[in-house]
Amino acid sequence: MLDVAIVGAGIAGLTAARSLTDQGQQVALIEKSRGLGGRLATRRLPGTHADHGVCYLKPKGKVFQRLIEEAIAAGVLIPWQPNTYASPLGITAFAKWLAQGLTLHTGERAIALSHNTHWSITTDSGLEISAKKLLLAIPAPQAIDLLKTWPDTSTEVLTQLQSVTFNPCITAIATYAPQDPIPWQGLPIINDPNLTWIALESSKQISPSHPVLVFHSTAAFAKQQFEADDLTPVGQMLLASAAQVTNLPWLSDPTLLQIHRWRYAFPTAPLNTPYLQAGSNLYLCGDWCLGDRVEAAHRSGLAVAVAIDQSSV
Repeated sequence: MLDVAIVGAGIAGLTAARSLTDQGQQVALIEKSRGLGGRLATRRLPGTHADHGVCYLKPKGKVFQRLIEEAIAAGVLIPWQPNTYASPLGITAFAKWLAQGLTLHTGERAIALSHNTHWSITTDSGLEISAKKLLLAIPAPQAIDLLKTWPDTSTEVLTQLQSVTFNPCITAIATYAPQDPIPWQGLPIINDPNLTWIALESSKQISPSHPVLVFHSTAAFAKQQFEADDLTPVGQMLLASAAQVTNLPWLSDPTLLQIHRWRYAFPTAPLNTPYLQAGSNLYLCGDWCLGDRVEAAHRSGLAVAVAIDQSSV
């Protein structure tokens, strides 16, 4: 039996797992996706790649800065824009680096919980994992759905989780024929109804052969277009906005266009507490506890790991 089972292998879950494993705890992560990192996501494209979630890491605190420095020393991250860091391998490489040596069950969606003398987690493939303690490191709405499968979940905990709100985001990923150099790497867009950020993804790469860009929508645009049956016209709208605000008409004419929807992109009403303890050796953590940054997820994962480890003494 495990000491701790963790549902979710984003940065919060990976950080907690890394810390608990270093303290000698037996830990396993259960992740619904095939990849790791949550919004630290890299899309593989023909001959290239693009970070279509988190574009870069920008440390503010000393603890996260030290982690960044370790990743630089390991060849995982490089400086990008001032005080920001990216990976020439794709930002998912940072999550994979954190996950080294951890026990992972990827492509397994947790669908049911039970608790008697210990926790039992059942996945959609029929996998059952038993653990003394359980950590849910997933977005609050997903945690609500999972906790509702356990009849002893308190209404107080569910109420706390329901108070957390998120803004969605729609991301367009585009490649282009070779062009004249672009004079920026990342470009925040102000006062556009559709677009909020453009990243020149190829600027992170070693010897890129052609431009690769990622376009992030505003929350208002994402809410309006999120359930569209065909996302291609939605992506084209983002490219048209980008072409107009940058005065680069060729941005409307990609060689390849892919779209991704982020339903829980940015927490807008975090709990303002590092983690949530829900009794019966049950804990919850994530960026939604403290804010909308990767560093918030890291802080949350560290804090809940300390609490879990101290409760074992």
